[in-house]
Amino acid sequence: MAGLDPIASRAALAAALGLALLTLPPPAAAGPPAAVTLEIGGYMEQTAGLARNQPGVRVARQGGAPAVVGAPNATGQRADSEIWFRGRGRIAGDVIIGFVVQLEADSQPDRQIDESYLFAEGRFGRLLLGAENDAAYLQHVSAPRAGAAWGVLESAATGWVHKPRHVAFLGTTAPLATGDDRKITWFTPRAGGVQLGVSLTPAQSETGRAVADRLRERTDMLSGSANGRWAMGETRFAVSAGWVHGPGAVQATTAERRAAIDDAALGAELRHRRIAVGAGFRRLANPGGPQHGRAIAAGVSWESGHVAAGFGILRSRAAGMPASPGADRGDLAVLSASYRLAPGAHLTGAVFAARFSNGLSAYGAEDRNRGHGAVSGLRLSF
Repeated sequence: MAGLDPIASRAALAAALGLALLTLPPPAAAGPPAAVTLEIGGYMEQTAGLARNQPGVRVARQGGAPAVVGAPNATGQRADSEIWFRGRGRIAGDVIIGFVVQLEADSQPDRQIDESYLFAEGRFGRLLLGAENDAAYLQHVSAPRAGAAWGVLESAATGWVHKPRHVAFLGTTAPLATGDDRKITWFTPRAGGVQLGVSLTPAQSETGRAVADRLRERTDMLSGSANGRWAMGETRFAVSAGWVHGPGAVQATTAERRAAIDDAALGAELRHRRIAVGAGFRRLANPGGPQHGRAIAAGVSWESGHVAAGFGILRSRAAGMPASPGADRGDLAVLSASYRLAPGAHLTGAVFAARFSNGLSAYGAEDRNRGHGAVSGLRLSF
């Protein structure tokens, strides 16, 4: 798609936000605004199990240089935990303001805060300011996840069957081009089942403290999306479409940043009583970039009482690095289930298989892996 003028992008978003703010109700005629109340929540999941990986695979190691694993250990114990600080209160009429801060509860090599943003919602829709995913990501629907069971999108299974260092892998069908970089997002009120969203990401930074150079960095990335939800009796249907565009930076040090990026996605989900089926498709266009490619996912889930189960598959095809011509391939299948012991406490289990390969890599078998595994664990939500 043709590049967008950054000035026009900012002007379009400013006009949209201005229209939203015109609908703000006047301050309440009487009575003080409700205080912002604080809530602490989050989740902790601890799992243990077995997974088989090919010997001699080159992997990226946390806090160190890539290394070839000669004899991968089969047993493992993993964790995924976050603590959320959330607040909300009423300030005028029906306007609600609040904030969300998500703290990584496990040590991370690159960050400790996951997302941090402020929001306002009312008759004008919902406005977000801060480090959060963009509108196209938040409105995306795809292969469903069953309750507390694992899903196939951004799956924890890829922490057990390792992706080789030089393999590009699109692990979700949702657009992820801007991640949690600081941005401005507005969602319209839902009308006739349809809600629209738009985001502007001024710079690729989660802190927003540095001055961005448009010649060397991707700036003013624009995202637009639509999400529709309808119900008829016990049947519910949802669809989504999203697109993220970022201009190229002519003096960037890498080809992927010099070229424009267009990250587009479609998705649909059908739910009837206890069963849900869904699928998603993503096309990331970034000539010269390793993730230039596509991903498709599909899945089915079932929930009844204390039990939930689901199965999903994901296929990724990406260009990979220029030094290793040929498409990078990634395939993942996940079968998972959960059992609710009590509100907020679930036993979980999953079996999975994955394979990764890097086109015509000079490293040969070091950039190919296939494996499978089985894990079980406990997930607490609070």
